[in-house]
Amino acid sequence: MKQNKTILFLSNMASPYQIENCKYLNEKTSNDYYFIFYLQRESNRPSYWDDIPFKPKNIKVLNRPFKISEQIYINFDVLKNLKELNPDIVIVGGYTLFTGIYAAIWAKLNGKKTILYLERFLPSSNIKRYFKSFILKLVSKLFDQFILAGNDAYKEYYFIKNKRNIPYLINLDRYYDSDKKYFKDNKINFLYSGRFSKNQNVYSIVEAFIQLSEKYTNIKLILSGYGEELHKIQSKIKLLNKEAVIEIDNRYKSWFELPELYNRADILVAPLNHSGWGFVIEEAMASSLAVISTYETTAAAEYIIDNYNGFINTSSINDIKNSMEKYILDKELIIKHGKRNFDLKKDVSYEYMINKYNKAIFED
Repeated sequence: MKQNKTILFLSNMASPYQIENCKYLNEKTSNDYYFIFYLQRESNRPSYWDDIPFKPKNIKVLNRPFKISEQIYINFDVLKNLKELNPDIVIVGGYTLFTGIYAAIWAKLNGKKTILYLERFLPSSNIKRYFKSFILKLVSKLFDQFILAGNDAYKEYYFIKNKRNIPYLINLDRYYDSDKKYFKDNKINFLYSGRFSKNQNVYSIVEAFIQLSEKYTNIKLILSGYGEELHKIQSKIKLLNKEAVIEIDNRYKSWFELPELYNRADILVAPLNHSGWGFVIEEAMASSLAVISTYETTAAAEYIIDNYNGFINTSSINDIKNSMEKYILDKELIIKHGKRNFDLKKDVSYEYMINKYNKAIFED
């Protein structure tokens, strides 16, 4: 395995976990990693993303790119950075494919290794899906290697040859809770953490919980996040006088404080309509929480076995309510599932994942 190389990772938006990854990839390997982001933080992302409790290393955020549409944009400032850094390897995130094509062409012309990092496709019609696959087959000729996030992506891109299944790199070490204290304030505490958007299905969680709260008095729902559905949810809670049992907890000044949020909860409820990965699943597992999710959430499909360490259901209100009620009626099941989740994650250290990720980049 060749070392002492310069690796440039191109991604769309500077998120805290990637900034942390860049720091430790530099500190724990003998390579020089640089992360370049095409976008500033978008309004539906929490402001605490910007509060990093360490000095970022080798991070650069470019100005707003030239937008063709909301999903298609090109940032030509990348060329200047490619020339300045002259990296040995260029890694392109799937969300930045159009600028990534531009960067991959430069890399190919200059004899550099190219890697494309992909999630599975967003749900779409068969025609649109076929078109995406056709474009990706053409684009794939620009890349020497593919890193795919999860088995779902690995199976979906069956036509790609040189591929590895490497889950997203995230530091779970701060979440690990082997001595989890359940049922704080003598309540069964459900948690949703993430964006407040239709795709995340938060409003359905609230609806399901409200119905259950009419029947059970020993339950609480904690919501944490930002997005376009936040005001709608706040209005619903106020209208029905549910402030005592539904709490919106956005007190955190930094993304790195979120283990405190998971410490308050017993069960993660994340019945997402679609997620290319879903870090909340892994964060909950490391925190010894039981999990309710969907097969449309890649991390849940990867790690959660229905009725073994959580419940997998559809994203309908009725299914969400039924899964929540199973836990309400069997508190011991919450503990059993939560401990199983911790056991599945406890031996996967951040340093181990750093080395695995670094090694994969140099495999032929």
